[in-house]
Amino acid sequence: MLHHALESTETMTIEARAQWIKDAARETYTHTKQEFFTEDELAEKHRQSTDYTREIIRLSDTKKLIMDAFTKGNENEYEVSIPQTLGIKHLTEMRDRLVRQVDKGFEETTLNIYGIPHEDGNMYFFDIEGNIIAERTRSLSIREKREIFGLFIGETEVRIVSNN
Repeated sequence: MLHHALESTETMTIEARAQWIKDAARETYTHTKQEFFTEDELAEKHRQSTDYTREIIRLSDTKKLIMDAFTKGNENEYEVSIPQTLGIKHLTEMRDRLVRQVDKGFEETTLNIYGIPHEDGNMYFFDIEGNIIAERTRSLSIREKREIFGLFIGETEVRIVSNN
């Protein structure tokens, strides 16, 4: 469901809405979101890490066998098939990344968020896809309301207070 601050974009394509959000933004921040892993996700990451380690060992053993045969010589003829693989270096990087994620217990995602002012007096913050970042929502100051919506916004509040 589309947030009420983005209602004017409901007929737009996703790309057009993203451009509208960028253009309409009065503030832009980089937001780091921490997503904590469930027990099942942690177990899956452990399993993947073990699988990567097993593959690294298997490839390293094959590499050692071949390198020893070339450097030390060999009495027997070897016929080696090299399996389709991501490679030891890439597998090691992926395994290390998984281990670090498991140790932290969460994954950090960095995204740009855009502040869109609304006539209801609030500044709403959205990611580029139009998802609200609710914890950033704040009220607009009177100065901001005047700058954004015009000179007379906020003066009605002053008149009401002065008439009492």
